[in-house]
Amino acid sequence: MRSRRIFWFLISIAAGAILGLVYGWIIHQPAYENASLTSLRKDYRADYVLMVAEAYQQEQDPALALRRLSRLQDSPNVRMVQQTIIDAQQIGFPRADIEALAELAQAIQAYAPPLGSNP
Repeated sequence: MRSRRIFWFLISIAAGAILGLVYGWIIHQPAYENASLTSLRKDYRADYVLMVAEAYQQEQDPALALRRLSRLQDSPNVRMVQQTIIDAQQIGFPRADIEALAELAQAIQAYAPPLGSNP
């Protein structure tokens, strides 16, 4: 009698899990939307700016870095990278990452785009 109850209990749990997965993945799928990078949380924004800084270290192209940063806001500037450095320190990024961010900030500050161009 006891083993029969355990058997039906386990069958009920398995059936509930299967029905829940079918409902969640097939019947009532979440609506996927193209979210912009501007809606990222502060820590993910810091990660994105860090990735741009690491790419800048490899490529040494401030115009390309500015184009990548423009995905986060309309007019990327040094202040955005400096704020990211502060956020990165609060989050606990390693020193090498903060130095990469500082190098990017210096490069953006020193960069003067040619007249008539849009970085």
